[in-house]
Amino acid sequence: LNLLKELQVDISVYDPYIAKLSTASSLSEALRGVDAVVITTANKDFLDELTIDNIKASDIKVLIDGRNLLRHLKNDLITAGIKYQGIGL
Repeated sequence: LNLLKELQVDISVYDPYIAKLSTASSLSEALRGVDAVVITTANKDFLDELTIDNIKASDIKVLIDGRNLLRHLKNDLITAGIKYQGIGL
């Protein structure tokens, strides 16, 4: 995060378990107006909101899934023109 801040990248962070580190009060707020998303936790609550329809409606262009939480959507994401990379188990 520090490197991105040094590069003057606007960052939105949401973690329901670590509110003090969050800059957004909800996942939908964190997704508003972003170009890229990086998932770093396998929070099962995210599965309810991170549907293919919600991701497409958010106009996300790049999704880095550091926990392979959305691996079941990989083909749909790619078909929708979203660059998806799953990492991890």
